[in-house]
Amino acid sequence: MEAPCTKPLSYLNELLIPFEANRLECASVIFFNSELNLTETADEVSEACAYIIPDNIVGLTAPDKKVFFAERYGGDGILRNGGGGRGGYDGKYSIKGIGTNKLVADCSDPSHADGKLRLLDAIYEAIWGEIINIALPYGATRTLAIILTSEKYLIDEELHNRALSVREPTVRPAHFMRALMYKEKKGSLFEKDFKRVEAAIKKLVDFLPYDEFKVDDAVSRNVRLSRGLTSLSKRYARQFAYARAKRIVHRTVSASNVAIEGGWLDLTRTTIFTDDLFKDKFDFDSFAMEFTPAVQSLRHISFYCYKYLGISKDDSSEIFRSAAYEFSKEYSLSLSIGLMAQAGFSVLFTSKLCETDQFSRMSTLLRKVMEQNGYGVREVKTSEGWEGFEFNVARTLKAMLSFCMGNNEKPGDSYDGQNPSHLDIYKVFFESVCALAITIGIAEKSLIRGMWISITKFTRTPKLLHQKYLDAAINDLSESLDKNTLKKEGVQEFINNVASSATLSLQYDESYDVVVWQSSSLKIIYSMPIDKFVLSSVAETKVLKFADLKVMSSNNPEIKSALSFYQDIWSLFL
Repeated sequence: MEAPCTKPLSYLNELLIPFEANRLECASVIFFNSELNLTETADEVSEACAYIIPDNIVGLTAPDKKVFFAERYGGDGILRNGGGGRGGYDGKYSIKGIGTNKLVADCSDPSHADGKLRLLDAIYEAIWGEIINIALPYGATRTLAIILTSEKYLIDEELHNRALSVREPTVRPAHFMRALMYKEKKGSLFEKDFKRVEAAIKKLVDFLPYDEFKVDDAVSRNVRLSRGLTSLSKRYARQFAYARAKRIVHRTVSASNVAIEGGWLDLTRTTIFTDDLFKDKFDFDSFAMEFTPAVQSLRHISFYCYKYLGISKDDSSEIFRSAAYEFSKEYSLSLSIGLMAQAGFSVLFTSKLCETDQFSRMSTLLRKVMEQNGYGVREVKTSEGWEGFEFNVARTLKAMLSFCMGNNEKPGDSYDGQNPSHLDIYKVFFESVCALAITIGIAEKSLIRGMWISITKFTRTPKLLHQKYLDAAINDLSESLDKNTLKKEGVQEFINNVASSATLSLQYDESYDVVVWQSSSLKIIYSMPIDKFVLSSVAETKVLKFADLKVMSSNNPEIKSALSFYQDIWSLFL
């Protein structure tokens, strides 16, 4: 991912509304994100964050109080609230589920009116935060820790554990937008909403990404705004295009659920998009156009620049038109590259062909193939216990590659498409990639082997990445916590394992080495340049032929699991 913006959320002091919360003694950290290399310990994070706004909760220590800040923001998706209604920010951490703060409207929806967070949602969001950080170019706001409280509360007559989610503080486009439906409560001492935006928008240039643009003090404010919003639009384009190619759906995109750096946040409904979960054209259209609120946030910000910064209306409109144009262009390119990766073509090759006619035709073909095959899946269970789903499009992708091989070694089905010209388009593009591969020393045979591995892994997803199964697993985990039958590290291990399982299916290879298998103790790659496998463990690294790998599998369950995952393609390596 790109380097983060340099200014912290605390720099936007006009957005922060102070409130007091009481120390919660009966609390325990059940997840601590060691991947983030925090300088604090889990106990220190708990000491700083285990606070709740009083609500007749048992376990509060009344004299031990701390000041937190509610974040004012606007945009769509917040109803009549004035910003984050159940969050608290202490200058370093952002705590979700702290209670009902001053920004909750009197008529807020029930899920936010009580200011609480279910343990189930905290775990779900922590998992998907890690997955999105693996899968998408600008990642997601990640959970630093989950704190389990002693409180249980009712939702729809069902009792739930209450948790606090400690997250990375995130600046959002919504911080620079009006909350048009929000009415300050009587007696409120903080400024009118338009005054907040008027002050915040003056600092916008300090938060926007600039990527390929060089920005210094000599550059005018209008140019900085244009370059920054254009860079942000291109980041959103890459983020949402790759999400679509990898079939990841956020489901609650809004100006307050995307970051000013390009990432996502608030992932309690994020999942893999399939026909089983989303059944009609409206669902697909919503998925395909899920980026719309993010792009619209740029339109609104451009308007507020006109309204509060003195930028002319024409300049404001032009800033947005430029950003929207760059979004469209970058989205189309990134989606094409993403779909080609799903078809087995490495991004290292396709990025070098993106200005050619064959790339354009191949892009159109793959979009048609995806539309025809839809998002249907079939259940897969390997002989060694891997369980998940394979998208039906895998059959077509393998069949087209088989057609290009033109020999009896092909393990895929024969192509049964209705339009023979599809095969011609595919073959021309395949031959262009082969020509590129040969120039860097990769033989056609090795390229094909790498492609078979890629198609197999990228068209499969583990069961727990699908909402129904992940919800059930988290429910079981919560029940084990209630019964005290879960070991202390149980939640930590569960989150880490589910997130890690997504790597194989959702992380594109960034070299000519194709990842075959990856776990905490073993990594197997297929190196196309040398046509061999590289096995890496804590103890050693070995370069092996397929025959050697097969011999080793008899005494190594993980290698055996890897071979069973790809059991249909190993005839290519004999």
